[in-house]
Amino acid sequence: MSLWDLAYLVKERAVSSDSGTLYVDLPANEQISLIGLDLQVTAGAAASVVGTRCVLDEFTDIQVLLEGAKTAFKADPWVASAMAFYGQRRLPPHKLSTRGYENCRCPILFGRYPKDEEYLLDTGKYSSAQLQIAYNINTTYCTTGTLVYSVWILRPKIKLTPKGFIRSRNIHTYTSGSSAEYKQVELPVGLPWLRMGARFYDADGYRYQGLLDIDLSVDSARDHLFNGRYEDIRALQGLNFGWDIPGPISEHMASDADDMLTFMNETRNIIVLDRSASPVVFAAQSIKSDTWTLKQTGVVNSTLAYQCVGSQPFGSIVFFNGEDDPFDAPAHSDAMIEYSLGEYAQQINTWLQEIVTGVL
Repeated sequence: MSLWDLAYLVKERAVSSDSGTLYVDLPANEQISLIGLDLQVTAGAAASVVGTRCVLDEFTDIQVLLEGAKTAFKADPWVASAMAFYGQRRLPPHKLSTRGYENCRCPILFGRYPKDEEYLLDTGKYSSAQLQIAYNINTTYCTTGTLVYSVWILRPKIKLTPKGFIRSRNIHTYTSGSSAEYKQVELPVGLPWLRMGARFYDADGYRYQGLLDIDLSVDSARDHLFNGRYEDIRALQGLNFGWDIPGPISEHMASDADDMLTFMNETRNIIVLDRSASPVVFAAQSIKSDTWTLKQTGVVNSTLAYQCVGSQPFGSIVFFNGEDDPFDAPAHSDAMIEYSLGEYAQQINTWLQEIVTGVL
């Protein structure tokens, strides 16, 4: 077994601008199991009464580019957080709060899991490697000029001989209308698939009404990896990854009838902790897929922390899981997923994790 070392590339660097792109060159001739990010902003006064946004929304795109054009990683923090969970079965250590500091801490994995000795990114095989983080801080909810970021890598102390690395990326983003429709997304077949899924977001809807059926097919629909109801793929999700996954803890100032994010999509329970000076009784008035509504009596702007328990971390569900048996996509001429959508406007991010053998 190899020993592993955490090495900083950037440590607590302050940024005065509220929008732009952070550029971090990855070290040459290095082997990287994962990149750790800590992107911090300070919540503003208005954030304390807004529960349907969080620090993950302030960073619009995270990329790792090889030789300027080859994508080794690409996702927003929501999709990145879900892919990280499925790779390590642990939630990223975000600090989700509308009071004080807020921290987006997305690990970018280049192995099937952290410290994977067979798959990691070897920058020595490429002329350059760079991390890029696009951000657009909403100064209505965040204090201007408070972005501070750190970047580190996890590397083996003794060089390994990896087979390649895992490429994780968002491949398609779509916002549906409020009418029922079918949406087809072509999927790449150039590399074997480790895992394929999608994130759905609808602030005031229920997933079983917004997503009805899924058809994941190859070779012009001659074969199907899955073809059926959302309810059945949801059952497989629970069997593979667990029904009752404790979600991240989020802290707020909130009042009766405020909406807040669930972070876990199919939420089965909500734990609410009173952090105010005087005890208050809280309840969940309603629980939708991506938000829940607070119920309390007699107090305005109480301090609370909550945790949702569900089965789809950060709104993502897996349609194909090839941890034990990757899908040989290059053996097929084409691949496509077709979503049968209900009468609800929703955002859909289709993502894919591929196995790169040798050099990309």
